[in-house]
Amino acid sequence: SSIKKDFSIICFNEKQWIGNGHIIPAGPLRESLNSVKKCQIIIVNGKKNQKFEDKIKLISKQINIYYTKYIPVNIKKFENKRYLAFAGIGMITPPVCVGIYTSASVIQENPGKAFKEVPLFVGVGIIYGLLMIAFPFAATWLPNLLK
Repeated sequence: SSIKKDFSIICFNEKQWIGNGHIIPAGPLRESLNSVKKCQIIIVNGKKNQKFEDKIKLISKQINIYYTKYIPVNIKKFENKRYLAFAGIGMITPPVCVGIYTSASVIQENPGKAFKEVPLFVGVGIIYGLLMIAFPFAATWLPNLLK
C-alpha cells in the first residue's frame, strides 16, 4: 500500500522560477504546474516576485507562498581549499543543470566555474552506470541483506 499524501510543498528558485513551463526533459519542472492545485505551500529560494505570485494565484488562490534564502554556515573554514562535491538529482539534467545553479547560488560563485567540472561528473556517471550493469548485485546487496 502507499502513503496517503495530505500535505504538499513545492519549491522554486528565484533565478529560474518555472523556466519554460515544461517538465523534465523539455524544461526544469519535475511535475506540471497543475500540481499547484493540490499544494498548500510554495517555498521560493530568493526575493519576492509579485508577477510570479500572481501567476500561481491564478492556479490556486488558497496557496501560501513563503520566501527564504540559503545562508552558508561556517563558510570561512572552506576558503582557499579545493573540494569536490556531487549532487545526484538535477546536477546535469537538461536543460539548465539545476544543481549547478543552486550550488553556485549557495556559495555565491559564478555558475560558469562549476560548468568546467561537468565532464568529470558525466564521466563518473558513465563509469557508475557501467559498473551497475556489469555488477548489478553491487546496487542490491544492502536491500537484500535487510530482507
